[in-house]
Amino acid sequence: MKRILNFTIAAFAVMIVAGSAFGQAVVRIAGSTAFRPSATASIMDIFVPGQVWCAYDSSSTTYKASAAIFYGKLVSNGNFVYVKTFWTGSMAGTYDLSNRSIITKWIATPTSPPPGGGVIPGTAVAMALCTHDATGGTPNTGAAIHGLAYTLESIAPDAAFSDSDQASVAPAIKTATGGAAFANTITGNPLTDAGTVTPGTVGIVSFVWTAGHQVAALPYSNMTQQVAAALVKTGAVPYGQLAGNGDLSNYVFIVSRNEDSGTRIDANAEAQTGFGQGVTTYTFNFSGSTTNYVDNGTTIQTGGAATATVTGGFKWLGNWPLNTDPSVSWAALGHSGYLGGGDVANVLKSTGDTVSTFSTGKPAGFTNGVSHAALIGALSTADQANSVGTRLTYNGVPFSVAGIQNGTYTLWDFEHYYIRSTAPVLAGDALQMCNDLADEVYTTDAPTNGNGKTDNSGVTVDVAGTLYDSSCKFTKSGAEGSYQLPNGN
Repeated sequence: MKRILNFTIAAFAVMIVAGSAFGQAVVRIAGSTAFRPSATASIMDIFVPGQVWCAYDSSSTTYKASAAIFYGKLVSNGNFVYVKTFWTGSMAGTYDLSNRSIITKWIATPTSPPPGGGVIPGTAVAMALCTHDATGGTPNTGAAIHGLAYTLESIAPDAAFSDSDQASVAPAIKTATGGAAFANTITGNPLTDAGTVTPGTVGIVSFVWTAGHQVAALPYSNMTQQVAAALVKTGAVPYGQLAGNGDLSNYVFIVSRNEDSGTRIDANAEAQTGFGQGVTTYTFNFSGSTTNYVDNGTTIQTGGAATATVTGGFKWLGNWPLNTDPSVSWAALGHSGYLGGGDVANVLKSTGDTVSTFSTGKPAGFTNGVSHAALIGALSTADQANSVGTRLTYNGVPFSVAGIQNGTYTLWDFEHYYIRSTAPVLAGDALQMCNDLADEVYTTDAPTNGNGKTDNSGVTVDVAGTLYDSSCKFTKSGAEGSYQLPNGN
């Protein structure tokens, strides 16, 4: 792989330990929601078995938690550290690490560690022993605290996973109001990939274009780069553009992530759009929505099941902020999107191909109350989980690990685990932990799914990533959207 960022940490740089609790390092990790199963598995695997505890906030599995806290004894040096995760999205994580932005949603540190302590502040729940079951047989491990009013901590992140290169995040955030200054913050605070064996990446992260659940089988099964470009740019394309059947009255609408997202950056870049070019996004109305969330003071319906039916929608509201920093926002209508990959998945679980009405952003050929609206979105393979909607082939090629390895499937990019290369930088156990984590993901746990199953064979098709090893015969020439070329393996 061509390593875009290759910075040397000067010996005289100011060093910090990420934080401390009773003399033990505390490392806080933000960033990619798409890669959190792999990150979570590796966090558990770098600790001595039987000496790692966690608590997690998730309505699903430990590996899909929005926030978690771990405490354990490092295999590498025998010291105990805390690790906290709050998954913000790749762009948000990269910007927040560069800017030292304060994230307000970390789980607070217990007043004393486990065993014997580990009670999560604001609750009566203690951190519980956890372990990564690589067979996927134990998807929930540790103590669940979802729905509890646990105490939050506000502090900047120490590291971030990102589906997108730092060089790609800067032009993406530059589209915000006053975005030039935010982009300069990123380029002026270069990050570096953690790890001692990782060649500028911790693995490959993969994506799939996914058709939502439909009333009837729609006459298309493939997404091309050209149609993806049109969909990203205009927000909707007629059925006929995908199916070749001449249908210009019914439309497919894009279900997009927000600007925080590496999935969005990667899918848009692969379509040769985004990175400062125009986009159009929608939010949708449902009959019988079973899931929703509140963002920017607005309740966003997400459907959630086949019993929820798409009835229409409108261009995404303007003045929408970055997930973690409200000073970064996008003024234009139809620019932002859904908060997480799970939210996009919930929208795609609902029933589309239904008669719909759009209050703003109605395509010219769409007739309100007559035309049908179907939904398509780009998801990570872990978020799609081979169970949400229908995976589309990309340029005629289905997703597979073998397709990534042999160069025929191109909707993927390199995952990064970033730490700062300029002051303040990590030192001691905090740096040791981050290097251990990067090495574990790179050598073992990149191909992990939302149940914790780790499998690089290609049999398990819902893993977050693929090992970047000698089986991968192709690399990419640069950052997201670049072409493939042989890597010498």
